[in-house]
Amino acid sequence: MSRVKPKPWGIQVAGNFRRSAAANQWVRLRKQFSAVLAGHDPVISRIRTPMGRRGIYAVRIGANSRGEADSICAKLRAAGGACIVSRNR
Repeated sequence: MSRVKPKPWGIQVAGNFRRSAAANQWVRLRKQFSAVLAGHDPVISRIRTPMGRRGIYAVRIGANSRGEADSICAKLRAAGGACIVSRNR
């Protein structure tokens, strides 16, 4: 499997303690918000959380700039979804 280099900014649209559950959330969101999420490929990565050691699998779509990420997130929120914009490390 090839590694995908994440874009500088990410829009987190889902997350779960299990990778399979996070992937299933993405499938459901992509169907529900297809007008906004079409053409965006997710990156699922394990991230640490401030509370606890376990961490979560975060589902993020990439953006090249903060403005682009904010715009995608705003469209998703306007359609009834939820998201968080953050800089990828």
